[in-house]
Amino acid sequence: MTRIALITGTNRDLGRSTALHLAAAGTDLILTYRSHAEEAQAVVEEARKLGRAAVALRLDTGDTATFPDFTAQVRARRRLPQRLPPSPTHSSVAGLGHR
Repeated sequence: MTRIALITGTNRDLGRSTALHLAAAGTDLILTYRSHAEEAQAVVEEARKLGRAAVALRLDTGDTATFPDFTAQVRARRRLPQRLPPSPTHSSVAGLGHR
């Protein structure tokens, strides 16, 4: 089973560090950012150099109206369960199982 982590606020500091630690441990990543796409993409590239699948998607966790579109984008990129767990808080991690 592939481990997948959904991490918010990954373009800097704690989120970035968490993402790269998980990638080094063999976890694929779904990363979010609100306004720094280039920095988030740099984290994606670092994770890929570690041999992990990764994607960065825009998400404003303060605007719940954006959640359905975000969820659709995630499902379009990965085969995930029909029901995703609630969105974690900033720089928190939710492991998503994938078969």
